[in-house]
Amino acid sequence: ISLPATFNNLFVQNSTSFSSVELMHITRWDPLHAGGTVEWLLGLRYSNVSDDFRVVGTGGQGILTTMDINAHTRNNLVGPQVGIRWNKQTGHWKIGSEARFMAAANFQQAYIDSAFTGNGGQIQAGTIVGGNDSTSDVEWAPLGELRLDVGYQVSKAITLRMGYTGMIAGGVTRASRRINYQLPQALVMDGYKSEAFIVNGFNFGIEINR
Repeated sequence: ISLPATFNNLFVQNSTSFSSVELMHITRWDPLHAGGTVEWLLGLRYSNVSDDFRVVGTGGQGILTTMDINAHTRNNLVGPQVGIRWNKQTGHWKIGSEARFMAAANFQQAYIDSAFTGNGGQIQAGTIVGGNDSTSDVEWAPLGELRLDVGYQVSKAITLRMGYTGMIAGGVTRASRRINYQLPQALVMDGYKSEAFIVNGFNFGIEINR
């Protein structure tokens, strides 16, 4: 039975974190005729995408007076990775590019905690209901990454660097998409388990060679 649930105040928070660890073997080719070097990368990578979503409603005017739902998803991507890197130096300037691809399996975990306070009708006024639900899945999750950077060699040992990094991964699940809003408790929705996750941005740093 679908009944209206309205709230005077609604608080929504979503946080996402990404981390990655890799073990790579690097093979450098002979210098190119036009200058620069090319390196092949081959190894293993683990990446984690953790997503947390919370929605809290208070001052309810419908069948509920309060609602508190916490949803969490954990994406654990593991698999072999191959890549190629190109670098060239002209005077004090260094330029480089790098591309990587990982064929990964994503070991997903999704879980939800929920609590509702009734306002009469379907749930007796003042009665608190809720509970928790969880599920796990394995999805195919290809991951591609592109890096572009430029550096200026200040001294023999120090180089100032800046660049761009973009990454896209498939087969990722997000917490806000997995909530099945129902009573007496919110459940994990069996869907939205293979979505795209895109990250990109600029980076700045100092390279020290000794």
